[in-house]
Amino acid sequence: MFDVVLQVFLNRFLKVARAGEFDQTTEKLCEYLCELTLQEYAFIKYRPSEIAAASLRLALHTMRLPSWTPLLTEVSGYPPEQLHSCAAEMLAVFRKAEGNNLQAVREKFGHAKFLCVSTLTPPDVFV
Repeated sequence: MFDVVLQVFLNRFLKVARAGEFDQTTEKLCEYLCELTLQEYAFIKYRPSEIAAASLRLALHTMRLPSWTPLLTEVSGYPPEQLHSCAAEMLAVFRKAEGNNLQAVREKFGHAKFLCVSTLTPPDVFV
């Protein structure tokens, strides 16, 4: 289980996102992305709420769903452009996860219980 504070923010944002086009795979992908950031020192500069919001934005983009809504901006406090830097760094971590020395998170999210989200192909770019 990832950081409790991060989980609280992610749950709040997921509740809002569930009102739109959203499924269980997108939710598990958010959790996977959040857990990947816990292994990376570079993410210490971001607030847990920002990491949670960026993971949702990147997961929606990866699943080719609408990337951000005005309601998500209101609830999270982050307009999409403010999340771009964190989400772009998260995408870089997502893209290199297969070759990372630390494989526990990737293996965990490769199981059916987590809908095998670590096997999803990351997008080439984040816009």
